[in-house]
Amino acid sequence: FVVFGAPRDAATVTAAVAVSLAGALLAALSLFSILSRDEGAPDAKRAAWFMLVFPSGFFLAQVYTEGLFLGLALAAMALARKGRWTTTALVASLAVLTRAAGVALVPAIAVAAARTLARERAQAKAGDAVRGRIDLAKLAGMAEAILVPLAVFLAWKFSFLGEVMA
Repeated sequence: FVVFGAPRDAATVTAAVAVSLAGALLAALSLFSILSRDEGAPDAKRAAWFMLVFPSGFFLAQVYTEGLFLGLALAAMALARKGRWTTTALVASLAVLTRAAGVALVPAIAVAAARTLARERAQAKAGDAVRGRIDLAKLAGMAEAILVPLAVFLAWKFSFLGEVMA
């Protein structure tokens, strides 16, 4: 059958649903990772479960960008909290390419980087000079995680793909 002029066969629809479901699974695992650090495993499991079974979770399994975007956005935040800055830059850039609203990850990643720097500075003041040391590679990774998704958004925005149709 044809929807909006594009032919759809069973393989295309199956692949699209699989991508949406993979994004929803990534979102659930990332939410669990973020919350298990602060709230504990039972509450983190419950939050991930509620995200999937809540009525709006229905859209995570449809052929929309919601599942993939939510998975990428939450994965970027989980990676930023773990201090994996290069991977954060890559995943956040993919989120920006999925939806333009992904640019909102830039200030969130900046906050995560600032919290990491503050924590390490506090450790340095507490006398733990080894763990409290801020090296140049870590700062470069933080800058990369902040600037690369922003650059991807700006490149998209000022390309012919980001033009608003009148």
